[in-house]
Amino acid sequence: MDEPLEPQLMTPDTAPLVSALHKKDYLTPQALCYEYFDNPDESRLYYGLDAKSGKVAASQAFVGQTLIRNGEIVPTLMSERTLLAPAFWGRSDYRSFFLWSLSETARAVSAGFVWGGTSALKAFQRYGFDNYDCFVHDALAFRPAAVMRAATAPFSWKSRAFHAALYALSLLKYWLSLPGLRRTPWSVAEEVPADADLAALLQTISRAHPDSYFMRYTRAKLGWFAASNPYRKRTVVTFRRNGALDGLAIVEDRRDGFATVVDLLVADAGQSAGYLLALARHQASLGRSAMRYWANGQNAYIGKLREGLRRLGGVPLRKVGAHLVLRGPGEDGKAHPPAAALAMTWIWQPPL
Repeated sequence: MDEPLEPQLMTPDTAPLVSALHKKDYLTPQALCYEYFDNPDESRLYYGLDAKSGKVAASQAFVGQTLIRNGEIVPTLMSERTLLAPAFWGRSDYRSFFLWSLSETARAVSAGFVWGGTSALKAFQRYGFDNYDCFVHDALAFRPAAVMRAATAPFSWKSRAFHAALYALSLLKYWLSLPGLRRTPWSVAEEVPADADLAALLQTISRAHPDSYFMRYTRAKLGWFAASNPYRKRTVVTFRRNGALDGLAIVEDRRDGFATVVDLLVADAGQSAGYLLALARHQASLGRSAMRYWANGQNAYIGKLREGLRRLGGVPLRKVGAHLVLRGPGEDGKAHPPAAALAMTWIWQPPL
C-alpha cells in the first residue's frame, strides 16, 4: 500500500517544482506565481511529495473567485491544476490529497462552494462533484473578413466549409437586423472603471437577477484578469450612458481577427442586442470581423444575452466538451447552488 502523499503549499521558491511537474510551456514558475500570488482573492496550490522517492507526484490548486448574488458577497473556489504524474498513476491516495487540499483552502477563505470546468468527469465524481453539461458557444459575424478567415483556418476542409457557411449566415442575418435597431445610446471606451462605479453596476445587475451569481469585479481583479495580465491580451470595454457606467465587457484578442467576449455585464439585459451592437461596432473599428461568446446556457441572465446575440444574427458553434462541476465545501459536497444559478462565462477560468 502506498504511503499518503505529503501535501506542501507552493511558495515562490517551490514554484519551479510545480512547473516541472506540469511540463507545459506556458506554466512557467513566473506564470504560476502570477496565477496564485497576484490574484486579489486568496488562492492556494498544493503539491504532493511521494514519501518513498521524495519526488513531486501531484498537484491541486484552488483559485479564489469572489462572486456576488443579490447584492451579497460570496467567496468561492475554482478547482485548477489537477494532476497526478504518469509515473504515479494507479495510486489510491490522490483522492485524499485532493480533498485535504480542498478542505484546507475552503476553511481559510470561508468558501461557499467549489466549482470548475473539466472533461475529466469520472475523476471529479470521485471527489464528490456533480457535473452539468451546460456550456454553449456562439458567434456573430459583422464583417465579410470573418467568412474568409473561417474558410482559410488551419482545420480540415469539412470544418472550414462548415464554419465558413455558419459565419456567412451570421453575417447575412446581421446585415438584415440593422434597419430594425435604433442608434445605441452608450459611449464605448477602453478603460478600467473606478471601484465605486464597478460596485454600483454589480449591485444593479445582481439585484435585477437575484438568483444568479456574477463575478465580483474590482479594479484589482480586472487588472489581474485583463488590463495588466501579461499572459493574455485582454481589454476592458465600458458602456456609459450620460457618463454613468451602464455595462462592461472583457474582450480577448487571440490575434485571429476575431474578438472573444469573455464576459459581458450590462445593467439592462433586455437591451442586450443594443449593447452587443455597440460592442460589435467598437470591435469593427479595431479591425476585427466577428465576436465569439462562451457561457453557461442554463443561466437566465445568459439566456437574455444570447437572445440579443441571436437578434443580431448570432449562430451556435460547436458543442463545448467541458462540463461544469460543482460541490459544496463540506465533507459530503452537497451544499452547492444549481448549475443554472451561475452566470458563468469564459472569464471565470484562470488568467493564463
